[in-house]
Amino acid sequence: MLHGKNGLPLLIQREVLSSTKKCERAPARRYIHSSITCVIGATGANAPNLFKSREQYRRVSFAQGAAESWQTVTTLPNILKVFNPQLVGGSVNVGGVIDDGSNLNLAQPGATSVTLIEQAKRLIKILSNPKDKYRWKLVTILMGHNDVCTHPCNTTYTAFDASPGPYMARVAQALDMLRDHLPHTFVNFLPVLDITFTFDMFNKPLFCYLAHSYVCPCLFGGFGGTPLTREQMDKLLKGYMYKMSNLINSGRYERDDFTVVIQPAFTNIGLFTSPDKKTGKQVPDYSYFAPDCLHPSQKLHGLMARALWNNMLTPLGRKSTSWSRDPPFLCPSTSSPYLATRLNSNMANITSMEEDYAAYMQTVRANRIKCYV
Repeated sequence: MLHGKNGLPLLIQREVLSSTKKCERAPARRYIHSSITCVIGATGANAPNLFKSREQYRRVSFAQGAAESWQTVTTLPNILKVFNPQLVGGSVNVGGVIDDGSNLNLAQPGATSVTLIEQAKRLIKILSNPKDKYRWKLVTILMGHNDVCTHPCNTTYTAFDASPGPYMARVAQALDMLRDHLPHTFVNFLPVLDITFTFDMFNKPLFCYLAHSYVCPCLFGGFGGTPLTREQMDKLLKGYMYKMSNLINSGRYERDDFTVVIQPAFTNIGLFTSPDKKTGKQVPDYSYFAPDCLHPSQKLHGLMARALWNNMLTPLGRKSTSWSRDPPFLCPSTSSPYLATRLNSNMANITSMEEDYAAYMQTVRANRIKCYV
């Protein structure tokens, strides 16, 4: 990718926009993409049955999957490859973090803010070489679900303080390490998903009741835990968001060749519903989830990728906080060709991106072009 103003990767260079436009790519420069989290491992995303629900389908992960193309497997790396085919680091495998094809997807099941520090060290070790040091790197971090699901409610394997202050301190330590050792890096920090939407699930398959108690005992009991109420969990999640917002907005990570941006795409989410085949009443649509009714399916990973991509282009203060069944696909424009950060958000022209999208969709409808769903 090209290097733009304020240390930002330039996504697009062109003179004229047309009604038949797509997101056009700038001249390629080698670009590295990595992720640190647990959800990004895509546990159960393509699982055909409950017996495969613990498999890690990294190849379709919304933040790190690199299988096929964005039209068939919509992921952030596949979208970025439209602009730079030389993108490296995406996952193409089904398997664990050390398996062939996982590449720079360092996500691990059960990871917490405690293990985040070790993941950051590993990433630095991999990329601290003359060849990669000055290449632009995109790191996506989504961390905290296992913190809130297993550690604030006295489960039998509680081992650390999962309250907002200590959580923020551990994440800050990892971000400090990335800032100090990985120049030319853009970090997406994704706040913890609002997992309280799971309280709205009903008519769940039996396995999902068992899985929820196992995966998130602090919401559903299990392992000797005392479940938090919806209000208590909501307060904890807001505490995490408040602490992280203060940390990142302090300017601690603003540098010409490094930045951390909060992408709040999943902080205010709800269940998708569909009509029940027998009664016609709206019921939760579990096709968006893995067989455990908790981890996202590939279908939902695709929507999450689009939501994250749009967040990356949208200036601070206007970023969407929820997913939808049919989100737009924002494209960089000549007036706003950069990933949005705290320092350049006043330059971003979201209207031009929306107008480009509207023109593109008119062409799609007029020509009946098959679009991604």
